[in-house]
Amino acid sequence: MESCLFCASQFDSKTNKPEHVLLNAFGGKVTVRNLICSDCNGRLGGEIDRPLAEGFEFLRNMFSLKKGDGQSPPTIVGRSDDGRQRRLKPGLVVNSRTVDPVSRYFYDKEGNRHIEIKGHEKAIPSMKSKLAEEISSKEGRSKEEILSSMEDIEVIQTSELEYIEKTMSFNSGGVEGMRSLMKSSILLFARQSRAARSFAASPFMKNARKFVSDGSEEQDLWWYDHHIPPQIPQLSELFGPLFNLFVVFNHPRRGLMAYIRTYNIGAMRLQLSQKKFPGLHVHVHLVSNPIDRDWSENVEGIDDLVDWVIANGPKPPQEDKTATRHMDHMIMEANQITGSNVQINRKVV
Repeated sequence: MESCLFCASQFDSKTNKPEHVLLNAFGGKVTVRNLICSDCNGRLGGEIDRPLAEGFEFLRNMFSLKKGDGQSPPTIVGRSDDGRQRRLKPGLVVNSRTVDPVSRYFYDKEGNRHIEIKGHEKAIPSMKSKLAEEISSKEGRSKEEILSSMEDIEVIQTSELEYIEKTMSFNSGGVEGMRSLMKSSILLFARQSRAARSFAASPFMKNARKFVSDGSEEQDLWWYDHHIPPQIPQLSELFGPLFNLFVVFNHPRRGLMAYIRTYNIGAMRLQLSQKKFPGLHVHVHLVSNPIDRDWSENVEGIDDLVDWVIANGPKPPQEDKTATRHMDHMIMEANQITGSNVQINRKVV
């Protein structure tokens, strides 16, 4: 029998539901069965994993990023300008909207013929043809002559793109999202060895486990970091512009910590324990490429990144918009890789 890290209940790992270390929604493929029970898995999935995943729905839709198990990217649901619920399919593909077609003709008092055609773009040629046959029969003129006279009439095409009232945004899901990232960090750390698992279950990581389990935050456990480490371009070459990165390491002064980049957009630093783990001589990490759905636990250059993270503390947003320029560059790179044509018009608030 195994013991759950988050509720301490015992369970059989052979029949236990697998839990993704990195969210399935983010493209995670690595799973564990012996660290978290199915009850906590299900409860935390809806309580903390869903807000994190929903914070990046637009990004996953924009570039058609599948889940780790191969399921389709998310569809965005919103309302159009006519008040009806509409769906934005993966790749920012919008549906066409049509209204009831109109195909008619009439004569005014002077005997002049008037034609009105309104319909879907693909249906307009057949609508013209049918109307020309009716007019030809009434006026005794050839259908071809009638069609020729209809070339200059105004045709209203009702196949138009839907406008969906939904603000495009990326966010980490607030405190619930941080709890999800903390859970992933603990699982990544604990799965490496029996000693690491014992440390994860010890009082040294009690605050981190409670933060995941019920949101209790007895001290500062996480920080946003707007640094762009110099090693990030190297990782982008290996794992694409939108990679996910988890690193757990011993900090010489702060203890056991995690550094996380979600889709290479935002970075967080998490405090797992104020005590260093004696068995962690270097670090443990996981990097994923959601575009190609690839992942790795053996990447050169991570040592340099960890050294840089230790030497440089968390950095707040800067007026020089470095993070914004970084995001623009990533979007451009992702467009080229995926063949998308995503353009973002920024609104400064």
